[in-house]
Amino acid sequence: MTVATGMAPPSPAGRPVRRVPALAAAVVTNMLGGIVFSWSVMLAPTEAAFGVDRAAASAVFSISSISFAIGMLSVARLLSRFPTALLSAAVGIGAGLGMTLAAVGPSIHFVWLGAGVVFGVTTGVGYGLSMQVAGRAWPARLGLASGLSVAAFGGSPVIAAPLLTFALENLPVRTVYGLIALALVTGGVASGLLLRYSRVSARPRPGPAKRDGKARGRRGVFALLWIGYFSGNLAAMLTVSHGAAMVVSVGGGLAAGTLAMMIAGGTNITGRLLGGWLSDIAPARLVLAAGAAIAALALGAFTLWPAVWIAVAMVATVGLAYGMLTAGYPATVARIFGIENAARVYGRLFTATGTASPLAAWTGGLLYDARGDYALAVACATGAAALCVGLSLLLPEAERYDDETA
Repeated sequence: MTVATGMAPPSPAGRPVRRVPALAAAVVTNMLGGIVFSWSVMLAPTEAAFGVDRAAASAVFSISSISFAIGMLSVARLLSRFPTALLSAAVGIGAGLGMTLAAVGPSIHFVWLGAGVVFGVTTGVGYGLSMQVAGRAWPARLGLASGLSVAAFGGSPVIAAPLLTFALENLPVRTVYGLIALALVTGGVASGLLLRYSRVSARPRPGPAKRDGKARGRRGVFALLWIGYFSGNLAAMLTVSHGAAMVVSVGGGLAAGTLAMMIAGGTNITGRLLGGWLSDIAPARLVLAAGAAIAALALGAFTLWPAVWIAVAMVATVGLAYGMLTAGYPATVARIFGIENAARVYGRLFTATGTASPLAAWTGGLLYDARGDYALAVACATGAAALCVGLSLLLPEAERYDDETA
């Protein structure tokens, strides 16, 4: 009856929560936040509108990525202070205000502040909030619920990239920023109303994490995880943040670049679901190594044969690999450190993404400006993916370490 009616276990107030509206709110929030993965479509128009080079335009993605990590680290504190529905609405409204600032600001600095800092922090909060909401709404299917939420974030370019391309072909880029702002505010209000109706609360529950005392002073495993996650994200995000531009750089048109980002969105969803499923039936470290190896092979192929359709295939394949890593690392943390410590350890591990993503976007733009192509940038990404393969294979399997290792 629970599945048929969409009702989940009782809320803290004693009333049953409504699962479907809560999951819908999580998907909407992450789908809008995932617009950042379509940023490469905005690169050239932003350069032209504000009179800046590729590195300056790419800095928007870098700043947003750093800010996103800060937002994620703030989720637990914010959820303990504000109602979940109110916070969800505030995320959309805040992100919309950031994009409005980018739309009306007179220089690229306002784009950095609005589309970078404000949008990044608010969508980081929204990402963490959505994962909590999905888990509370469907605790009996925690993996599936979280997977749906996270897949919405990674799959956003499937919808956003063609819409942005169409808008940019017909409207000034500042107007497009304004339309993004409108969508964010509308989505934020809608998700807040859905959560209020659902009765789901993501307020942290009291109780310290269980510690087994086995890992004091053993930080080597976390170091392997962090460096591996950093290198894997460096390779993936360099490709994602410049994907459409990479296709254009070897002779493809904007349509081909947009197609690459659309396919990458779909493969990213597939990778997230596949990585989570594989982590349940195979050694997690092998799942991570496989994902990174797929990325390395695709990037290496483009390095050797820089043609348009190879570039499209590379971006799509790296999207699949990135999805596998995104789903595989949380599963690996839970398996190695124990589910009771997973949230704390993964929160710290996520700083690898917050460091790698901005560095990747900025480095890609810098190398492009220096050489006029992406050959060296892709070669660096290939090496980073190969490093992730090696470090993943060094990870232990199913050992339980104390939270203090991190």
